[in-house]
Amino acid sequence: MAAAPDPQHVFFYGTLMRPFATQARLGVEGWLQFVAPAQVRGALYDLGRYPGLVAGQRLVRGQLFRILDGRALAVLDRFEAYDPDDPAGSEYLRVLAALADRPQTAWVYRFNRGVAGLPLIQCDDWAQYAAGRGGHDFEGFFRGRWQE
Repeated sequence: MAAAPDPQHVFFYGTLMRPFATQARLGVEGWLQFVAPAQVRGALYDLGRYPGLVAGQRLVRGQLFRILDGRALAVLDRFEAYDPDDPAGSEYLRVLAALADRPQTAWVYRFNRGVAGLPLIQCDDWAQYAAGRGGHDFEGFFRGRWQE
């Protein structure tokens, strides 16, 4: 069954997932509704305080959210350093991708830089990986990633 285009959903695989507090800190928590755990095809890399998803054939685990308010995408784009007017200069690209575990598509932020020399996250799950590293320095991450 072919995936139907669905720009009303977004797939998160890193710090925007629950239980991380990023959605609340960005003020978009009420604009997104958790749907279910989900998977996309790709490869997940450790960029330090957050992950990067690139094209690949592995099954990367994350979470699917319904977009309740379109303003969420503008905030998320800014947070992910995605500029639709400057894709080459963007750290991430927002692309519509097929989910691997259901006949649906969702917006996904794909890392837009090289990954040579970066560690591959073998478990394909950022939350599990971050927990295995002794947790996640959320405050340090957020201060370094978001300028209010």
